[in-house]
Amino acid sequence: MRNHLLRLSLCLAVVGLLAAQGTAHAQKKGTAGPYAQVLSELQQTRVLLNQADRDYKGWRAKAVHEVGKAMHALQAKHKHKLPPAPKLTGKENQVVSDMQLAQAQKQIQVILNQLASGTANPNTTAAVGHLQNAVGHLSTALKIK
Repeated sequence: MRNHLLRLSLCLAVVGLLAAQGTAHAQKKGTAGPYAQVLSELQQTRVLLNQADRDYKGWRAKAVHEVGKAMHALQAKHKHKLPPAPKLTGKENQVVSDMQLAQAQKQIQVILNQLASGTANPNTTAAVGHLQNAVGHLSTALKIK
């Protein structure tokens, strides 16, 4: 029994060291950091916007671009790639597409609140500006029928 506990302790120590090394490596590569959670949420929102099957006279695309600029402001060295956008067919029901944009707008609002509640710095200030622009673009898009 004592031998098993010793092995378990040793395994846990090794796992802890490997996890710490992996975290340090990820931070060096720019994949983690103080905004990792926000960046993940922004990427999900950006993908949602990118998959909507309506153009909204370019306002949806402008919002996607602004979200990307906000991500870049928070972590400039990391490439935030989007999966290839489906070809716009316009066959998606307008209501479904509108719901996607409204959901993205809500998600951006939550992220804006997260950034506003933290310590302001040039990166967060720039990101907030881009996200406010994205919300405005989405509001304009949702008025288009």
